[in-house]
Amino acid sequence: MKYSVIRKLKNDQTLYEKTYKLLNERIQLKIEETLGLHGFTFDEVKVQHEKHPDKYTTTFAELEELDKSRTLVKKERDKINDYFNEIDRDIEAMSEMEKKVFKAKYLYGLSHADIAAKLDCSEKTIQRIIKEINDDKTVDEEIKENS
Repeated sequence: MKYSVIRKLKNDQTLYEKTYKLLNERIQLKIEETLGLHGFTFDEVKVQHEKHPDKYTTTFAELEELDKSRTLVKKERDKINDYFNEIDRDIEAMSEMEKKVFKAKYLYGLSHADIAAKLDCSEKTIQRIIKEINDDKTVDEEIKENS
């Protein structure tokens, strides 16, 4: 597991959150400014479009495109959130020693020798613990599977 991969996912998560919020704001602005429907949601505009197709056709098509983008962004954001929740569960399941090694290795980037010195154990023990931590799958493998 590489902390740089986790950090990249965290940056992606932030980007998806901002993009999702921006798309919601654009949809709401278009509904209010273009259609003059204050306080309406996209789903409510769909109903209005069915009642008055000519009046809303162009704007509704634009809203549908924005909604498609918003749905895709939400799916990506949710995938990343699910992945981070899984990481949290995996970390919680670790022993105290594994947590210390994980933190030293992946958050602080310490070498095996430095971790062994800090935790007063052998480098072989640290290597074994890191192997156990990485035994299931690496972050890179999981990202490829979830893509």
